[in-house]
Amino acid sequence: MHGLTRFISGIDKFVAGMVTSFENTILPEILVRPFGYMLTYTEFLVDLLLILGLFTRFAATVGALVILALIVGSSLQAKWDTVATQMIYAVFFFLVIHFLENNRYSLDDLRGRKS
Repeated sequence: MHGLTRFISGIDKFVAGMVTSFENTILPEILVRPFGYMLTYTEFLVDLLLILGLFTRFAATVGALVILALIVGSSLQAKWDTVATQMIYAVFFFLVIHFLENNRYSLDDLRGRKS
């Protein structure tokens, strides 16, 4: 659970590092700082919901949108190795959404819902 590790190591430290890493890009700090905080909570929530199989369609869609934003940010920094890793995550989210009807062992299925 990626978001959980940021809670443990300190959100402010993570966000400060994120702001520093975007200093030489076109993104201003006023956008990077709130995104860094939002990212920590969003990653934690998406991870938890996917593990539980609860609101899976919503969690996977939010996760895919977050990955898209991360790909854009990493591209602005020209961190192509990171972009490659994030593309693998994007494929994962696509597959989760595509095969959602096979989501049998989940809380969504227990609730009688597929989303």
